[in-house]
Amino acid sequence: MQNAVSLMSKQLSFAVLNEGMWKLLVIEEKDPVKYAVFSIDWDGNTNLFSGTLITKDKAYNVVSECKYVFDVFKGLSKVQKSTTLRGVIANYWNTDEFPVDIHQKVIKALPSPTTKLIVGQIHAYFALHLKNSGIQASDREEIFMIDWCKAVCMRPYYLFFKEQNYYNFFAETVYAKHIGFAKPILYVRTDAEKYNVVYLKKYTLNDYLLSPELQLTAETYNEFIQSISNGTNFYGYLIDDFDDINYQAEWENQNIVIHCGIEKLPFEKTTTLDIGDTEWLKVYAVVRNDKYLIKSYTMKTKKPRRVFLTVKQLTLFDITASLFVLESMPADNEIANPLNNIVVNQSNDSPAKPPTLSEVSQSPEEAISSSESPPSPEVIFTFTANNRILVNAGPDYTGDSEFAAYFRMESSKFGPIVTVGEKAKAAYKKHPKTVIYDIPGLLAADSDLSNENLTWSFKTSRAADGTLLIHLGDNACTSPVPLFASVVKSALLHVKEHLTENVKSVGIRLPEASIISEDNLTKISNMLAVILTVL
Repeated sequence: MQNAVSLMSKQLSFAVLNEGMWKLLVIEEKDPVKYAVFSIDWDGNTNLFSGTLITKDKAYNVVSECKYVFDVFKGLSKVQKSTTLRGVIANYWNTDEFPVDIHQKVIKALPSPTTKLIVGQIHAYFALHLKNSGIQASDREEIFMIDWCKAVCMRPYYLFFKEQNYYNFFAETVYAKHIGFAKPILYVRTDAEKYNVVYLKKYTLNDYLLSPELQLTAETYNEFIQSISNGTNFYGYLIDDFDDINYQAEWENQNIVIHCGIEKLPFEKTTTLDIGDTEWLKVYAVVRNDKYLIKSYTMKTKKPRRVFLTVKQLTLFDITASLFVLESMPADNEIANPLNNIVVNQSNDSPAKPPTLSEVSQSPEEAISSSESPPSPEVIFTFTANNRILVNAGPDYTGDSEFAAYFRMESSKFGPIVTVGEKAKAAYKKHPKTVIYDIPGLLAADSDLSNENLTWSFKTSRAADGTLLIHLGDNACTSPVPLFASVVKSALLHVKEHLTENVKSVGIRLPEASIISEDNLTKISNMLAVILTVL
């Protein structure tokens, strides 16, 4: 994240210098509108929050100088009335660094975990310059943005791809010779000095544009914010969410980089770690030389382990981690590792991964206790005999009413890729041996050998302790409970995207012969951050 934070600092400084002209024009008149955006402003000088309700045409100052951001959201929700919330835009004023702790407070106070969150000084910076330059790029065209000033010895080059209705931030580099200059160039620093123009011409550029920061106005920024409420994507100049990611795992005397680089958000990474007999594991996001704890784990017993660690990032600093542990290290490669450096295929099926559950104690504030009486489930998943999951999520649910309960893992040059749902089902005709289905039947066969189905197209076997093993291909195996957890996770992710309220409990209906223990159900509940109940 080092380069990204440097970029953030530049953008924040830019916003701070122009704070006086970047305040929203507040209109007191209150007309009913259809869509709205909440603008949350934090002042580094006072450490206080303010809230503005932004509609397609107007902005209403609702809360001023409030100590707690939760109270700001409460005030905005009261005047939101019948409008539909498109997202939240956060602005952090009078600060030289990105205020991570303040940003995380905003994340926790969001009306819903799926609410779109935009950081004004970061998400607006490139978009404002693109629009100000007047560039008209074709879909999939490459655009290089050069951020130059006298004080920078290594001038950065930012590469964008033009998509149908937005721009995708692809890469950052300081080595011009590695990228060439075949596409339009934008120069976006404060002054269009002759030296920099000459430097551009030195590369025989015929197509470049200038966009001095002094040309950016308060009206343009207001227009950017209002474009979020009316869904216009700022005339197609909106930059898709991104971050320069640096995740690390640490235990005892080991420190491993999980992933590093610029990635489009949301982003998910799963890797495999042999952590030995350590009693603890910590996962960090690293910014410059600062480490921010994402999650810590404590092992209940001291024994060698191989863990499957998944780190998922939705927006800036909205990062979670989940951990799955083998009961013990595999002997003689009896169970091959299916999750080593998995690249998740982000599709409409919300692909998941097949972990192996074991005894992991999560941080107390994040663990879900099974000792309390579970509430009535808000969502019900019914597993059918024909490989479907039927969804009952109430009248406000706008997503699919059923899912294909299929799982597949395939090899790629980046490592195994896991898909769940319709895409996995579609692969059955060509790859029947690597597409896994009949999750209820697998659960039944795990506890009773007589329930094994000889017509399954995939291979199964038994571990030394009698556990049913499902062969995924490439000498990799898993067991029924992790597969069940994977398809439930995939379905749950889709359901959450189509509900305005957070899902806290899910009921599971399985055929009578399908058995899943309370212990495993609790572990899956902790992993998904919901309470699962078998109905």
